[in-house]
Amino acid sequence: MHQAQPTATATPCDTTTTTSTTTSSTSTSGRSNGTSSFSLSRKKTGKEEEDERRVMHERDQTNGAMNGSDNNTANSMQSEQPQKGEGLRRYHTPKYWDARYSRSSFEYFDWYTDYQTLKPLMDYYLKRRPNASVLNVGCGNSRLSMDMALDGYSNITSIDISKNCVDRMRKICNESKDSCDGQFSDLRWLEMDATDLKFGEEKFDLVVDKGTLDALICETTESHPKIQQVVAEAWRVLKSGGYYILITYANEQHRMKSLSRLNWHEVKARRVPYSPSALLIRRLRAQLDGKPLSCVTEEMMSAALPEVRKDLDSFDTATEDLGPEKSVFCYAYCCRKRLKTTASATVP
Repeated sequence: MHQAQPTATATPCDTTTTTSTTTSSTSTSGRSNGTSSFSLSRKKTGKEEEDERRVMHERDQTNGAMNGSDNNTANSMQSEQPQKGEGLRRYHTPKYWDARYSRSSFEYFDWYTDYQTLKPLMDYYLKRRPNASVLNVGCGNSRLSMDMALDGYSNITSIDISKNCVDRMRKICNESKDSCDGQFSDLRWLEMDATDLKFGEEKFDLVVDKGTLDALICETTESHPKIQQVVAEAWRVLKSGGYYILITYANEQHRMKSLSRLNWHEVKARRVPYSPSALLIRRLRAQLDGKPLSCVTEEMMSAALPEVRKDLDSFDTATEDLGPEKSVFCYAYCCRKRLKTTASATVP
């Protein structure tokens, strides 16, 4: 449906809370726990330099907006924040998101986390196969599909319920300098409802949902038929042995209810660090007390940046889910569809 900017609570709506829980046996804290052969944490070599670069990039963007040199960035960040009086029931309607994405400012934004953080996860499940078929559900204005293409994955379909969003992402993609090298030539952008996918059965090796299910749950409960239909449709279009990756702020106590109704071969919950941008915006919004990001001061930025660095560094040692307002990580639920009991079934 969309990929929107984290609020001060880093969730799509601030009416949902997460109870503090300790690490479950199915989660990881960025290291191997004996059940997986990859790590979501940055390699120590160059980690500090890379985190510093990303934090400085977010600082420069916000400083530009604050100083009026980049009003589009400020407007984009602020427009992703639901305005007072906007009912949560609108989240599932094309009209709501068409209005959002028709605004003059239209900047990339990745909800929760970004491809750089998710890359080890994608590589692990896709086995670095360039032609692996990927469906990005609720792409919004995220760079996820484009960054995957730049990393060598060419067979990516991105869908969103908003025609305005899809049209603008397609246009931006076609006009990007990277498209001149053909890296975006195979990307597909389609207007489509996640609860009613217009694909045949078993078409994709991987389906990724980064925030779409969370947005829908804001208006209802996990048992609502619409919520169940999103997961059921993802399961239907997955190939035998394929993976559905759900990125969400919610721990197992909440999201497993949405996933357990289908006959998955396995479901693993892994912790994923929030991106520097999500952490920075959360820190700034906590200081702004409801004011727009254009009101950020140098003092606020100076106070926020060291805290963001601490948040990034604490991911490897975080042991508790402190809730969406304080946790330094979100979750990736990796759901594997059962293999068919035929000789022709293959594992992606």
